Amino acid sequence: MKRVLLLLMILFFSSVFSQEKVRLGIHLGVNHYSLRGTEVLDNVDSNFGYAIGLNFEYKISNKFFLSTDLIFENKQVDYNYEFDYWYLNPDGSNQEFVHYNAVTKSYFNFLTLPITLKYKIGNKNPYFIKSGIYLAKMLSQKEKTEFSPSLPDYYNMSSENFPLATEMDNQDYGLTFSIGKEFKIKDKNYLIVELRDNLGFHNSVSRLTAYGYSNQEIKTNTTTLLIQWSFGL
Repeated sequence: MKRVLLLLMILFFSSVFSQEKVRLGIHLGVNHYSLRGTEVLDNVDSNFGYAIGLNFEYKISNKFFLSTDLIFENKQVDYNYEFDYWYLNPDGSNQEFVHYNAVTKSYFNFLTLPITLKYKIGNKNPYFIKSGIYLAKMLSQKEKTEFSPSLPDYYNMSSENFPLATEMDNQDYGLTFSIGKEFKIKDKNYLIVELRDNLGFHNSVSRLTAYGYSNQEIKTNTTTLLIQWSFGL
């Protein structure tokens, strides 16, 4: 019985691989991350980050494919603000008034899992469209503030960030859409260019409703340009 099962498994995987039903890929790219929702985001600017990950694709038919990725994404937004400060010089001689412009850069590291259905258009070097859902888990968050003009060495100014920045959840989910094109390099090797948009549906500050802030909402949007090398098994 064991020999029969082993033989069936060998025949199955041999059939799968011989028809190039499975592809693996490695991709990297640049993303543009933005937040939408409440008015506290008025001074928050979207910015660029990067993405790197792995792709798995299974051929359902000549036109349809099941595709999923595991992607590490670094995302960034900038919070701009201004303030004025009076302070004494180190020698205590004169009181000085300075106007400062500041930007706090927030960096978010995510692990993202999209699951999509892919449809190819054409045969040789085809175009394609993809749609599906994605789940994301925030791994870490950090921030860095830059001041203009630079602060004196002896002055320790605490930075600010956009309201609710520390209240954002460590998870996200939503819909994902892609368009792209494949280029066959050689037998079972492909270069793929893809433009993807992840539209978040999760309110990242939903837990604030427990404290009476029911009108606060922050949702995400990430647009990514990916370059992928894919190979058939």
